[in-house]
Amino acid sequence: MISEELVDQIFEIIKDYHSDSCFEMTSERIIEWVNQFDEHDKNFVLSEFLHLLNNGIYISKENGKEILWRNLEAIASKEKYSDLRTFLWETRFILSQKNG
Repeated sequence: MISEELVDQIFEIIKDYHSDSCFEMTSERIIEWVNQFDEHDKNFVLSEFLHLLNNGIYISKENGKEILWRNLEAIASKEKYSDLRTFLWETRFILSQKNG
């Protein structure tokens, strides 16, 4: 039997996965995913996945924004900018990836 508690804990961490697209993460999707494994392995897989999630392999959209903001502030400070706005205004982004 699949542990609903593990599913709920996983869902709370990854509930914003692809939230900007038409995809919606649900507990049912997690159950559907784990059902590909043998019955006796399902809770082990959920438990290990939760362990990995709790160790930072997933970055939520909000955490991603915070990490990006902190890094931009750190770079601006290192480059001796007095404020982040000026730093961003003078920053040039290059497109180095080929089309396709």
